Amino acid sequence: MRYVLRSTSSPAPVRSRAWGLPTQACGALTRLLEADEQARLARLRRVEDQRRALVGALLVRRHVGRTYSLPLGTFAVPRDGRGRPYFAAPAPDAPPTHFNLSHHGEYVVFAAHPTARVGIDVMDCEHPMGASIDQFLGDLRDQVGVRMRADVEHRAARSPSLHHVLSPATGVS
Repeated sequence: MRYVLRSTSSPAPVRSRAWGLPTQACGALTRLLEADEQARLARLRRVEDQRRALVGALLVRRHVGRTYSLPLGTFAVPRDGRGRPYFAAPAPDAPPTHFNLSHHGEYVVFAAHPTARVGIDVMDCEHPMGASIDQFLGDLRDQVGVRMRADVEHRAARSPSLHHVLSPATGVS
């Protein structure tokens, strides 16, 4: 069983393994990406990592294409010095787009907002057989570091919706 914590305003995760795409289809989809991104995917050693990265790259390009009415393959999504993808608006008067993606295990998640910086993270975790939900969430809570917990508590205190999403997993009251 998989547990996904998300607010109602967050997008649903994409399960990359659920695609079950044959290698030939992945190759065709990869060719839709610019050469630098194709090379980045090729450097990944595991097929699962390549597929997650491909799903993420396609989600970003789908968002950019829809936001600016640009056909896939007619624009590039470069990476900054830290390796994060970004997209500069095609015209000075065009609105910016902010997005973030994350992947772990079989999940790939993407978030975007037209005016605010966004962040999203995902963790693929399995509920151990025989453990209660409370025990599972307690174990998860124990894995959250002190600094991260303080940051989560600070942010959750300022956002009722964030508090609602994070409280079961982190113990923020």
